[in-house]
Amino acid sequence: VTDANGPVAGVLVVAVNGWVRSATRTNAAGQYTVGNLPAGNAYLEFADPPGTHAFRWYLNNDGTNPTAIPVTPGQHVTGINQVLPPYP
Repeated sequence: VTDANGPVAGVLVVAVNGWVRSATRTNAAGQYTVGNLPAGNAYLEFADPPGTHAFRWYLNNDGTNPTAIPVTPGQHVTGINQVLPPYP
């Protein structure tokens, strides 16, 4: 997870797959790992608790229509980055 200045640490990343939610926070390099999701479509939401950055769903600039990430059992999906804009 990045912003205009580079990686953002401490961002709350929540993966939503049906009724299952799995959450984590980004590390100092803006990286994160979310696990324990069932097969199906997962949606990622990114929230910056201090409020420095605006809330975003994965790959959606207006924050209202999330992009589905297909998940299969045992799959490791990598390279999913979200650029967070500053909070207005």
